[in-house]
Amino acid sequence: MSKRHYLICYDIRQPRRLQRIHKWLTKHATALQYSVFLANLNKAELNQVRQGLQKLMEESEDDVRIFAVQAPEHAFIIGKPLRFCAAGLVFVH
Repeated sequence: MSKRHYLICYDIRQPRRLQRIHKWLTKHATALQYSVFLANLNKAELNQVRQGLQKLMEESEDDVRIFAVQAPEHAFIIGKPLRFCAAGLVFVH
């Protein structure tokens, strides 16, 4: 199965739920900012992430968005850059 890059962003209302979702997402994606993650997933992995998020969130209060994006090396970065390598993201100092 081929993989695609996804940007996952969220706005979670309740602090405890926010912590659980953040912790869970760090197992499946790389945090770019506190509520923004980048994941490289195939279709089955994407479904697993979606189902896990739906179990953890309160759909009537929370907002989670998943966007398919181009490979990170095509991103425009303003501010402190991140360097992408085969192993994932590396902060540039």
